[in-house]
Parts: sequence; C-alpha cells; structure tokens
Amino acid sequence: MAQIVIIEDEPSVAASVRFALDREGLSTIWASSGREGLNHISENTSLIILDIGLPDETGFEICTKIRDRWSIPIIYLTARIEDRDMIKAFDLGGDDYVTKPFKLEVLVARIKAHLRRNFRDEEVSSHTNTSKMPFQIDEGKKIISYFEQKLDLTKSEFQLLKCLIQKPGWVYSRNQLLESIWDENNNSTNRAIDTHIKLLRQKLLKVNNHIQSIITHRGHGYSINDKW
Repeated sequence: MAQIVIIEDEPSVAASVRFALDREGLSTIWASSGREGLNHISENTSLIILDIGLPDETGFEICTKIRDRWSIPIIYLTARIEDRDMIKAFDLGGDDYVTKPFKLEVLVARIKAHLRRNFRDEEVSSHTNTSKMPFQIDEGKKIISYFEQKLDLTKSEFQLLKCLIQKPGWVYSRNQLLESIWDENNNSTNRAIDTHIKLLRQKLLKVNNHIQSIITHRGHGYSINDKW
C-alpha cells in the first residue's frame, strides 16, 4: 500500500486530506512540523505533501533536506500564489504545486497520477540511448545526460525532458506535456509547464550555452531541437 506523509501545520487541512486519501485506500501519516515530518519519511514513503509555512522550518528548507536523501515525489500544498514561490519550489526539487484553497478531488487525482507514474517508472529497467542527439536517457537510474554531462533534474523535469527528446521536432501542447507528467489535464497547472521549461533551459544552457535545445512555438507549445 502506498504511504503518504503529510507535512501540514493546519489540523483541519491535514484532516480533510487524510480523510480523502483514506477513502482511496491510501495510508497517510501526518506531521505538524518540518522536523517531525522528516522523522516519518523512509524508503517506504511513496509521496510527500508539503506545506511551505511551517512553524519550525519553511517547506523550502524541508524540501532541500528531503532531496539530499530521497527522490520521493513532493507535492507542495500552500497558500502562496506568487510565481517566485512556485519557481523556487520546483527549483528545489518539488514535483507539483497546489495552491490553497483547493479542491480535494483535484488534489487526490494529482496524487494518484504521481503514484501511477512512479510505479510505472520503477518497473522500467531498460537503458535508452537517443541517436544523433546530445542526449542519453538512463531510464533505470532516472538520469538524462546532455553532451555526456549528467543533468540534475527533479522527477517532473526528467519526465518532461524525456517526453520532448523521444520525439525530436514534435510540437507538444502544454496540455500534452501536463499529461506526460501528471496524467491529468488541468488548465490551472498550465503555468507549471512554463516554469519547468524555463528551469530546464537554464540547466541545459549551463552545459552548452551555444544551443537552444527547447524551442517555443507561440500559440502551440514546445519541442526539442531536431537540428544537431
């Protein structure tokens, strides 16, 4: 059974989320502070729901500590709606960002999508090499290399970049890219794709600043450069 750690200092929010997940047959552990949450995380943890405004440490600080040890999917659940907070959350290793107030059924759908994808990823052990491109995908280790340099990617960034490079030149809409990450088509998260693309571009340019690997097609979406 999937085990979900909820790090949230508002008892009413935590209770409603736990109730909804319990109805789906998902096991939950609630922690009201960051340090308590870290103590509950283990190799058996399937997913983490993380608030930013915690009483002891910020969710950003907790996310950094989690990423030092685990690659478990992290969904931020927060009242912060500023772009800079969302960008920081993804940059530190978050996989999804849900703002309060939120609909429980949408949150549960996203959680289930992350769990399904994580389960499929764990079943894949093949090693994929792209041809005639500077990318190499190691599916088993969840690593993408660019010009033989390993990229430091979050789970969502890995899924997004993998989707793009598997069809060079193919233009994906934001909704298609959302489905590749979360298996859910929700317009409220379209902005998250733009944030991921921005962060991916920054990481790729650090390796090679002479090539624009991800192409923007205004009004249509994004593609990976197919001219190498």
